[in-house]
Amino acid sequence: MSATETWHDVAALGDIPEEGGLAVKVADRTVAIFRRGQDLFALEDTCPHRGGNLSEGIVRDGLVYCPLHAWCFRLDSGCNEDEGPGVESFSVFVEADRVKVKMAAVSSTP
Repeated sequence: MSATETWHDVAALGDIPEEGGLAVKVADRTVAIFRRGQDLFALEDTCPHRGGNLSEGIVRDGLVYCPLHAWCFRLDSGCNEDEGPGVESFSVFVEADRVKVKMAAVSSTP
């Protein structure tokens, strides 16, 4: 088995609130999609600290703050601005008003 990267259609652009997030299922994972103006970001939705949904966090100054204990993560990289672990970030783009996220998929070919 090998991993390949696949683009997944996850939402309409209008479904993602300005300065906010939307949780979407991609394959077997939950990803938080964030929108700041024309910029879109995709991060793992679960905060590693207490399991809060980052998609429900506060978005401000290029960061998302976990709704449980305010750990903050950079929207562009998933890096933790505190002293804990970060979250995975994913490539994202819009095509014909549809938001697409790139995720690794397992292939049965070697």
